Amino acid sequence: MHHPDDGMDAALIRRIRIGWPAALACALALLAPHASRAGEWALCAPSTLPPPPPTDLETSTIEGDSASLRDDGVSVVEGNVALRTPERSITSDRMEYDQEANRAEAHGRVAIRERDVFLEGNRLRANFETGELVLEDATFNHPDSHGRGDAKRIENDPRRTVITGGSFTTCDPGSNAWRLEAESLELDRESGTGIARNAQLSFFGFPLLYTPWITFPIGSDRKSGFLIPTFESSDNTGSSLTLPYYLNLAPNYDATLRPRLTSRRGEVLGGEFRFLTEGGTGTIEAEAVPDDRVTGDSRSLVSFRHRYGSTPGFETRVQYARVSDTDYLRDMDTGTAVGNTDFLRQFAEVAYEIPGLRFELGVENHQVLKNTPDHLDPYRISPRIALESRLRERNLNPNIDFHGEAARFDHHTNMVATGTRLDVRPSVYLPVRSSFGYLIPRATLHFTGYDFDEVAGDVPDSLSRTVPSFSVDGGLYFDHDVTVGERRFTQTLEPRLFYLRVPYRDQDRLPLFDAGTFSFGYDHMFRENRFSGTDRIGDADRVTLALDSRLLGGGREIFAARFGTMHHFRDRRVRLCTTADPAPDVLTQCGDGESPEALDPSRSIWIAALRAHPHDAFTVGGTVEHDGSESRHRAVSLDFRYHPSPERIVNVGYRRFPQETVSSGEVQEWVRDTTEAVTLSAHHDLGPNVRVLGSASYALAEDTTTELYTGLEFDTCCWSARVVGQRYLAAGGTDHENSIVMQLELKGLTGIGRGVDRSRIRPVPGYRNPF
Repeated sequence: MHHPDDGMDAALIRRIRIGWPAALACALALLAPHASRAGEWALCAPSTLPPPPPTDLETSTIEGDSASLRDDGVSVVEGNVALRTPERSITSDRMEYDQEANRAEAHGRVAIRERDVFLEGNRLRANFETGELVLEDATFNHPDSHGRGDAKRIENDPRRTVITGGSFTTCDPGSNAWRLEAESLELDRESGTGIARNAQLSFFGFPLLYTPWITFPIGSDRKSGFLIPTFESSDNTGSSLTLPYYLNLAPNYDATLRPRLTSRRGEVLGGEFRFLTEGGTGTIEAEAVPDDRVTGDSRSLVSFRHRYGSTPGFETRVQYARVSDTDYLRDMDTGTAVGNTDFLRQFAEVAYEIPGLRFELGVENHQVLKNTPDHLDPYRISPRIALESRLRERNLNPNIDFHGEAARFDHHTNMVATGTRLDVRPSVYLPVRSSFGYLIPRATLHFTGYDFDEVAGDVPDSLSRTVPSFSVDGGLYFDHDVTVGERRFTQTLEPRLFYLRVPYRDQDRLPLFDAGTFSFGYDHMFRENRFSGTDRIGDADRVTLALDSRLLGGGREIFAARFGTMHHFRDRRVRLCTTADPAPDVLTQCGDGESPEALDPSRSIWIAALRAHPHDAFTVGGTVEHDGSESRHRAVSLDFRYHPSPERIVNVGYRRFPQETVSSGEVQEWVRDTTEAVTLSAHHDLGPNVRVLGSASYALAEDTTTELYTGLEFDTCCWSARVVGQRYLAAGGTDHENSIVMQLELKGLTGIGRGVDRSRIRPVPGYRNPF
């Protein structure tokens, strides 16, 4: 290789101070609007690029096979020309440099390599004094976004960059499955604005989106403008088109308008307003259907969420959601944060915490969406005041816990008791903890007082209840090494004993403001109250013996077993019914019939749970709950998973659990029934890019399919598509609804379609959805 003479080389080094803004690389990357999210997908591997400029360069150098100086003062370097600076390197076949004007032209296989972008072209004109450049017939690669593109012409100066005839994709070279093209793209760095003219997004040559003119922010600044529209089709709304418009109102708040056209329901006006304050954040969402073509009514939704907590220890939370009618969420397939649920919660809470103490003040209400009698709707709480101790536990010393609460309960009917409740619950316990076990005796006093507004005639206006309780919880830890063949394992043994004594107090005259029952399970055997809420304190004289054991090896759990038995020494007599309601119904009145919570005979219950991983590809688990008094299995669950690789998953499950209902009539009669269901879910890759997945749930007693979900996915490194068919029981559990949803994801750019309503399908356990 021949180098220019020392004098020419020194002159070039002195004068070439390339002033191109490094933002050129970022400006080219803006053709990928979501480049910062590239890591969320398995994108195509970036193209193999020359190494970036060395970081240890302090000056600029130029070299080539030959160099000459023309009569007009222009230096000409030819053959493997390489100009290197601390910011970038430029190679070409030929470079002409005007020392007087500090300008250069490069021809033939021009390549520019910066830290985060690589450009190639046929001709480069650059003014190193002003930072202006023009690159013609250019291609570029941006490794951070896994993107590449081309342009007929790239013009750059310190203020703006103009790309003419540009395109962008994240697909592999030679594949343009999706492609974003623009006749011109102007990026103004001073105003932070980009303008695209005649922009088109295509998928396998089919145009998905076209706009003659659009503006967008560059850098981290936001700008008002239209967002990508969404398309959807469902049984409830028909075909729909949403064209969102983003409003950048201020640095700390913005809004998105979402007008939606549906073929079945008509026009839907929706939007979202987000705000950020010092220490707080919030969102307001709303939708309105001026004239539903199906119902003929005007329908709406509103939702408000706010959280504030700038001061240490101080926090406020507000959540409010309401719809015009109970069927709105199901009928409109809303994409708001409210989602699909049986009730909408409306609450506000203020909390303040200091070391060792927490104070709460709140109100709460609900809008019930499921079809139930009015008197069974939840109470309105206005207000609720609570004080709770948060003291650090002291081992081998007496500890005191305290919980106090005062709340007022109102209802929109006059059929149930209403009033104010005061609950005070102090407790003292002495923890004895060591490395091999623990023992915790605890004594608690439950005091609850009521002051009624509405109450049955034979119940006094004020009532109180005082119930003491005593419990002892103790456990030991053992482990030892086990050798099987040449493999070594660690086996653990963890026995546990829990005793609870709570005397009986007649509580039938107390209301049912928030009382309920828990779903029975292994952890239920260690609860101090079998009822939820405060209105009922269950009587108890029982002991629970439990034994847990695990086999560990190779850094994973091979086998785990849990066994617990709970024995009652006397009948349980506290019932989940009331005589306080002015007009009780069959679900709440205390009749003569025996119920599981009325006169529960002493009995033993045992629960066994097993979980085994005999092989990396197999997982087997099961739980059995046995009712000793009736010599039957109350609940049974079995699960089997075959997962030899991420590409193949099969899950099979069986559930049998009790369902207790109340017969109609003047006297309360509990009817015990059993619900059985079988579930099946699977995922299998048919090839490197195609997978099928699905799940089904079948109720054996009802002889009906409760859920059926099947899907086909096609996934490449630059785009993914999914077609999903669903069949599920609608509200009420009598009729089935069907839907087909299609999704398209252009990786590194955008998604088309809102996706599957995941509250209506059973996911495939163990399968990680790439969407």
